[in-house]
Amino acid sequence: MVSTVVDVANAVVDRINLQTLSQSFTAVRKYNPTLKLEDAASLVVSVWPETRLIEFFSRREYGRRIAIAVMVQKNVSAVDEDTTEIDALMLLVDEIIDRLEFEHLNAGAPIPKKALFQSIVNDPVCSRDTLEIERQFVSKLVVTYLLSE
Repeated sequence: MVSTVVDVANAVVDRINLQTLSQSFTAVRKYNPTLKLEDAASLVVSVWPETRLIEFFSRREYGRRIAIAVMVQKNVSAVDEDTTEIDALMLLVDEIIDRLEFEHLNAGAPIPKKALFQSIVNDPVCSRDTLEIERQFVSKLVVTYLLSE
């Protein structure tokens, strides 16, 4: 048996990896998505459970919201002169958003739970600090789902 947040994170990985996008990669679920500069020579897409919120909607109804983070990272050669490489990474982030937005997921087995799409936040769209200091493109998405019992 696996934690519900892990089930949802795995379902996000499966959804991202479902079809080929503009760049080749395989999204991987991690618990520690930090990436050393030398390890970011190729494109890395990491997925991890970000938050879990249990809230009451009324006296008798409550819901479970699970947020899953997705990070796209890659070393880039040019920062200011030629934006082609960064533009391509921004397009990839858009494609991942398109893959996840408004898509409900089935998470877990043997009886899957329905994870209903709620929202996506893309922050940072492109981290200026890591771009300037480490010459590394970093963009983070946080996708929130409401679990349906």
